[in-house]
Amino acid sequence: MAIVVSILEKTVDAARVAADRVEPAADLIEFRVDAMQHVDFELLLSGRKKATIVACPNVEAGGQFQGTPENCILRLRDAAAAAAAASSVDVDWRLADRMLELPGRCRKIISFHRSE
Repeated sequence: MAIVVSILEKTVDAARVAADRVEPAADLIEFRVDAMQHVDFELLLSGRKKATIVACPNVEAGGQFQGTPENCILRLRDAAAAAAAASSVDVDWRLADRMLELPGRCRKIISFHRSE
């Protein structure tokens, strides 16, 4: 069993503070970047001692991301391509066929979220 802590903040700085606080108790840290206007993935992901997942769910998937599906895909690719790359990116099942390969060693998690 693994403990995954999901962090949803509006800024990279706030997300880093939250991650620093929970990292000792977590096996994995999920950064939800759907509420952030701008994301510096190098800053967000650098220095993590635990594996990281980056997710960017849109409203339909229960998230807050207001951009286009293409913008979401670009965000997730940026997280995978960063020097301090995410271990995995969480891709909504409706976008999975548009994101066949990822740069580096980043893995893809295909998820289905029901928001009722």
